[in-house]
Amino acid sequence: MKNIKKTTCALMASAMMLSMTGCSFLPSKNDPDDVIEAAEAFAEGAADCDFDEMSKASAEDFEDDCEDWEERLDFNNEDLYGEKASQFISAVARTIDYEIDEDSVEFKKDKAQVDVVFALSDYQTILDEDHIFISVMLESLDDVGEIEIETTFELEKEKGEWVVVNYEDIMDDLYEFTTCELTDRIADQSEHINDIWWNGDGYESETPDHLICNFSASQCDYFDVAITTDGTIDVYSLYATIECNGQLVSTQYTSAVMLGTWTDGAPLDSSGQYLEAGMYTITFYDGNGDVVIVLNANIF
Repeated sequence: MKNIKKTTCALMASAMMLSMTGCSFLPSKNDPDDVIEAAEAFAEGAADCDFDEMSKASAEDFEDDCEDWEERLDFNNEDLYGEKASQFISAVARTIDYEIDEDSVEFKKDKAQVDVVFALSDYQTILDEDHIFISVMLESLDDVGEIEIETTFELEKEKGEWVVVNYEDIMDDLYEFTTCELTDRIADQSEHINDIWWNGDGYESETPDHLICNFSASQCDYFDVAITTDGTIDVYSLYATIECNGQLVSTQYTSAVMLGTWTDGAPLDSSGQYLEAGMYTITFYDGNGDVVIVLNANIF
């Protein structure tokens, strides 16, 4: 009888201890750290403009809802942005950082939210200027201040894990810089080209807008192209790269470029007597590294 009383008393004491400590020995139903960890995963993916990483931290409908964003976050897509705009947008994206306000976590039944602030270079200040060179725009990103984008991540549980559900609103706010109309703001140096001269095995052209030349591979052992300017561009600062089917084969510091079978690195056909068939892209740059004009020679 005494043993039974002792056991009963011990159980009652344990129950009282649990009630007095507010069940501190039991796991909390909603842990703020879990929400912060989920928000961190999405925020890091967003700062890196990584579509796949954001998808992993989002609700399962993310890829269907954000299909267009997968293409828009490919900043190397010159068909979408254009070459120079692509350079600027990529540079802006690399400045993105974030901070999570860990004290802002709130729970509402089976939902949670937390405040996240993104920061990036104040690109809009740069865009207030019209017709500036892309090199100046890129350099200016290091000199301008930052802008902050305040967001609130809304999360819900899927399969027991917290995931971000308002991803579309977050991406629309954060990636607004991808929607800027840059074409009219970036100076087009090709307008300062007076003449384009092509030569190669009997082919000659002096038509200013003649951007593509075709040469017969059966007789093409060289080609050259020269440009003249209206003086706005320092012709002595010009240099050019030559690519064949996307591969760099030559860099020349001149306004008159020549590629022949004797040029170091020139791609040759199987006979070794002629240039390899393919699309040759000649890109002229000024002394700042800005593209002046892009020309193509198709050897077939």
